[in-house]
Order: sequence, then C-alpha cells, then structure tokens
Amino acid sequence: MPSWAYSFRCPTSLHDLESALTHAGPWEWRVRDCAWYPDFLQCRPAANVSIQIDSPEKGNYRCLIVAGDGAGLSRKQIDETLRGIFEKVGVEEREEIESYEEYE
Repeated sequence: MPSWAYSFRCPTSLHDLESALTHAGPWEWRVRDCAWYPDFLQCRPAANVSIQIDSPEKGNYRCLIVAGDGAGLSRKQIDETLRGIFEKVGVEEREEIESYEEYE
C-alpha cells in the first residue's frame, strides 16, 4: 500500500493534540492505547486511508499516512487537509521523512 510520512514539532502533549486536531476538523482523531506500542493518534478520514501520529520524543512527532487501493482521498487532498489542520494547531518544522511501519 502506498504510504508516506512527515515529522513535525509541536509543544502540545499527544493527548491534548488529539483534542486540538479533532477541533480543527474536518477529521476525528482518537488516542489508541496498545500494550505493544506507545500511545498514538489514529484517524481514518476516508475508505482505505489511515493516518497515525506518534511521539518518539517529547515535542517531536511522526505522522504516517497509508492509502490503500481504492482510497477515498488522493495524496494531494490528504496533504492539503493535513497542512491546514497542522497550521491551526501550531505544528512547526513539518518535513517529509521516510515511511515507516504502521501500528496495528
């Protein structure tokens, strides 16, 4: 499945970022709690599209986008929407990074 990723900085905690991202709209985000992985945010904005955000270090985040066959949104649509959301919540230093493995 096609995937791409970004890194960014934001002073907000992961749990507070969930509220800020959902409030910024148009997508709803949820904190996922897992015994095998650190907490992460997940959003499923359209069919066959998953977005995950985790924080390997305080204030530093990674965002993974996975768009499967028949994805309900194009990469351009996803990136434009994310850019707008990130601007609203104070994300800084967003840059594309190498894709990584999706949490299950």
